[in-house]
Amino acid sequence: MIVVERAGAFDALARSRELVSGNGWNVFGLIVILFLLLVVVIAVLTTIGALAGSLLAALLALVGSILIAPVTALSASVLYFNLRQVKGEAEAGALAVV
Repeated sequence: MIVVERAGAFDALARSRELVSGNGWNVFGLIVILFLLLVVVIAVLTTIGALAGSLLAALLALVGSILIAPVTALSASVLYFNLRQVKGEAEAGALAVV
């Protein structure tokens, strides 16, 4: 929210609370799903790497984190715009960028 709405830190936290109100469990569920996805991907890659050596395990865990990071960022963006739509605010394309 700091970037999109050009708000300060405290204003962004208040805005986040406003958007999430009434949808807290949905947001929490998404966070849990993303966390579990990260854990599974890193566990699988670490297990594969452990069979070959500890350096490869660490490298594969890093690769897993790099692969999951864009999914997390995209999920946060989609969640933000969906929450705005649920609250009846302007569509994503109608945002004024200054």
